Amino acid sequence: MQARSYVPQVLVSVVVWLLATAPAHAQCGARPELQDLGFRTGPVQLSSVAPEIAGALSLLVEGGEPNQQGCVMLSPASRPTFYPPFNITFVPDLAGAFVVSYHLDAGGNCLPVYIPSVPATVCNFELFAQSIVCDTRLPAGVAATNALRVRIGSDPTLPVINAPVGFPVELGNRAAFTISATDADGSPLSVTLEPMPLLQHAAYDVASGAFAFTPDESQLGEQVFTAVATGQAGTVRRPIRVLVSARAPGGTTDLAGEVRDSQSAAPVPGIAVRIPGTSLQTTTNQYGRFVLQNIPATAAAVELDGAALNPPYAFVAEDLGLLLGHPLYQGQTNTVWRPVYLPLLGPPAGTIDPTQQSTLTNAAIGVQVVVDAGAATVGGQPFQGAVYLPEVPRNQTPAALPEEYEPALVIAVQPAGINFNPPARVTFPNRSNLPPGTETDLWSIDPVVGQFRIVGTCVVSNDGLRLETTSGGIRNSSWHFAECGGPNSDGKTKDNPCENEELECGKGGHSVVHYQTGNLQEEHRTAPYRSLGQERSLRFVYNSK
Repeated sequence: MQARSYVPQVLVSVVVWLLATAPAHAQCGARPELQDLGFRTGPVQLSSVAPEIAGALSLLVEGGEPNQQGCVMLSPASRPTFYPPFNITFVPDLAGAFVVSYHLDAGGNCLPVYIPSVPATVCNFELFAQSIVCDTRLPAGVAATNALRVRIGSDPTLPVINAPVGFPVELGNRAAFTISATDADGSPLSVTLEPMPLLQHAAYDVASGAFAFTPDESQLGEQVFTAVATGQAGTVRRPIRVLVSARAPGGTTDLAGEVRDSQSAAPVPGIAVRIPGTSLQTTTNQYGRFVLQNIPATAAAVELDGAALNPPYAFVAEDLGLLLGHPLYQGQTNTVWRPVYLPLLGPPAGTIDPTQQSTLTNAAIGVQVVVDAGAATVGGQPFQGAVYLPEVPRNQTPAALPEEYEPALVIAVQPAGINFNPPARVTFPNRSNLPPGTETDLWSIDPVVGQFRIVGTCVVSNDGLRLETTSGGIRNSSWHFAECGGPNSDGKTKDNPCENEELECGKGGHSVVHYQTGNLQEEHRTAPYRSLGQERSLRFVYNSK
C-alpha cells in the first residue's frame, strides 16, 4: 500500500497486529516498509503478504484533528491484487467513518468493490492503495485478519499551513479565504502558491494571505493549487481544492451585493436597489445587503439610491458587467463582492435657480461648481433645488477608478438624475501642487454605464491654487475628479505634465530627477490585468527622499 497525505505537517506511525489467530499452517502478514512514516517526505510504501491464506486485511486510521475527515483513493493498478477481503476503516474519532471493502466469494473471485464518494470539500488527507498482495491458495473462510493501524499526530518541527483543504463555490460567486503559516517556534511565514501563474480570475496577496477566486463557466469542477511554506526545518506543501458547481438549469437569475458608507465603511440599510427599465426593486437589509431575483437577460445596469434616507445618501448607476467582473450568468446567483460605497450627502453646497447662474460651494474642501441659468434639468424639465458636493475617498468610489490614476480629490454631485447643458464648470483645489498652466483631464462617471470617462479639461490657475475648467465640464450629477496624464479617447497615452522634472507628483514610468530637490525616483509597473471587476497591476517605486 502506498500512503500519501494532503496534510504535510502530519507524521504517521504504523502498528501491525493480528486480529485473529490463523491455523498453524496458515501464514498471513502485513508490514510497513518503514516504522515511522512521514507523509511530508512524499509517497510512502506499505505492503502486505499472505502467501497461504485467504483472509481479510484492514487499515485503521485514527486520531487527527477535531472533525477531520479522510479520503480513500484506490489506484487502478492495485485493484486486481486484492483477492481476500480488504477493509479500510476510519475509526470513530474521525468524523464520517466509513469502510472500503474487497470481498472474496466461495469460488475465489473478487466481487465488485464499494468505494464511498467523499467530497473534496472535506478531504484532509488521502491514502492510495498500491501494493497489498494476498495469495488465495487456501480455501476462502480460513480465519485470519491482518490490520495496519495508522495514527495521525503532529510533527512539531515543520511549519503549519492554515488554509481550507477544500472550498465549495457556485458559479457567479467567489471563493475567498486567508492562507497563513507559522513555523515551529510560532513565528509567521509567507505562503506562496503553485503553480504560477494562478488560476484565471484568481488573485492572491502574499502580504496578507488573502485569496479570492471568481470562476467563470469554463472552470466548473475541481480546481487545485498548492500552498507552500518554508521554515527552519524544511518546506511543506498543502494542496487546496476549490470545487466549482452550478445550480441546476431552470433556476432564476439573481443579483446579490452590499452597500457601505464611503467614509466609515459601515453597512447602509434602506438603500433602494433597482434594475432600470424594469419594475424590479428591493432595499438593503440591516447588514447593507440585497438580493434582486429574476433579473432579465437584457439587464445592463443596476441603480442604488439613498436619497430617501435621513440623512440622505448618494445615487449611483453601475454597469453590471463591470460591477461583477463577468457577464450576468443566467440561472445563477451573481454576487458583487466589492461593496458599493455611497457617501452621505452632508450639508447642501447651494441651491440651483433655473432663472439665473448658480454657484455651488463646498468650502471645507475648496470645490466650486458654476451652473448657467437653465442648464440644469431632470427628465427634460428645469431643475430647482439643493445640490450636494461631498468628498469621496478615492478607494471607495462606486465604480473602481481607472488603474493608472490616484487623484488627490474625488467629489460627487448629487442628487442623481441632473443633466447640465451647457456643462457645469468645476474648480478643484490644487492638492497635487501642479505648477501654473498645467493641463489636466476632467473625469466623470457616466451614470448610464457606470464607467469613468473624460468630459473636459482643467488648467492650474496663475496663482497655482486651483484647477479650473477651461473646456467641457460636468454633464450630469455623478462622481468627478481631475488628473493629469493618462490615455486619450483613442486609448493612446498623452503627454503627462506630471513627468516634468520640476514636479513632485512622480508619475513617470522611467527614472526622473527633480531638479529643484535632487530627488531621484524610479517607477516600474507590470502589465495590468482585470480581476474581480477591477484593473490591477504591480507597481514598484524607488524614491531617494
